[in-house]
Amino acid sequence: MLVHFGVLAGARADLAREAEAGQEQLAQGRAQLQRYRQDTSIQLLGTRNELARLHARLEAAHQDVLQWVRGMWGAPGPPGRGAAVQTPVCCTKRCPMWWRCQGGLHPSGLS
Repeated sequence: MLVHFGVLAGARADLAREAEAGQEQLAQGRAQLQRYRQDTSIQLLGTRNELARLHARLEAAHQDVLQWVRGMWGAPGPPGRGAAVQTPVCCTKRCPMWWRCQGGLHPSGLS
């Protein structure tokens, strides 16, 4: 009976050590997860900032293209831009749409 009790006590001690080791591994895993979450949060913030910066650049480029188009057709734009550009004469190769003009009339109504 004492031998049996000794075996049970040894098994209990082994289980307690294993449980303690498991708790240690669990704590390490939680700490690693927290570090991972912090790192990914920082990366996500950086990615969002980069996306906002690229969106602003895209919008600026879009506005530049609109200003260029307005300038090509002499449409009024912001002060100092586009107003000095002459409207191209249709049915000449100076007109960006010369290949679409018919009988001197521009498809958009300009002549």
